[in-house]
Amino acid sequence: MPVIIGLLAKALGGFSYEHVFQVFLYGTIIYFLACYLFLRVWLNSAMVAMAGILLAVKWQMCHTGVYPFVFTYGSTTVMRYPFDIFFLLMVLWHLRTGRKIFLVSAGVLCGAAIFYITSEGIYLSAAYCAYLLIHYFLSQRRALHLDLRKSLIAMAGYVMSVPAVALSLLYLTTGRHITEVSFWRNTGEFISYFLSGYGT
Repeated sequence: MPVIIGLLAKALGGFSYEHVFQVFLYGTIIYFLACYLFLRVWLNSAMVAMAGILLAVKWQMCHTGVYPFVFTYGSTTVMRYPFDIFFLLMVLWHLRTGRKIFLVSAGVLCGAAIFYITSEGIYLSAAYCAYLLIHYFLSQRRALHLDLRKSLIAMAGYVMSVPAVALSLLYLTTGRHITEVSFWRNTGEFISYFLSGYGT
């Protein structure tokens, strides 16, 4: 997250509090627009989509965790998990069209999410793997004539796209340090703190 936010801030004119705030502000606007698009395409109702957005804004931006100001902490904004709504759009479009490009795009988004914030990316990747498994087994039931071997190879390819993208992005930013044990210990440090009760 710091890498991406820093690059976007520099693109707006340089790394400063003002530009980082602008990145969060614009990112939040884009996220909720994408959320509206997702709800509109999924539910086919502008009114229901608008109600969903108002509820999402209330839940995300009007709770005690954002005190004293909604953008005080990046981890309390939608900028913590900006890839999830686009992932859901890809899954929805795959369900509607059956086109494999949407499955590939969902995997790429999962890999980017792991690079962005490891824990959030892992959750998204778990959802992706669950979707692939469900889709695979339902497809087998619907069309028993499908080639089992080819289907499994394709599934493995989709799953492997996630770590491939994540590792590629990590390598672009860290270089050879990606092979060092200390890098991976530091990467998972906060997750281990959280799992051991640090979050409470």
